[in-house]
Amino acid sequence: MSKRLLLHSKDISDDFPDGGFLRLDDFVGRGKAIPISRSTWYAMVRAQKAPAPIALGPRISAYSVESVRAFIESFQKGAGER
Repeated sequence: MSKRLLLHSKDISDDFPDGGFLRLDDFVGRGKAIPISRSTWYAMVRAQKAPAPIALGPRISAYSVESVRAFIESFQKGAGER
């Protein structure tokens, strides 16, 4: 059985900054641009289906805005099931 990730249809470009980094809680979770659990997101990162975080310091990591936008666009175009 195939699972398909359903992303919110609203335009997320207004919600994110033009550049820089996003923390996971900024875009993953109930009511967010990617409505899945953190554990599902991390499983997708391990399976290389989602972008990996970038270490900003010894105890903080974030995701580039560009990589998150590209991930969302790939699912909206139907490239989510590989």
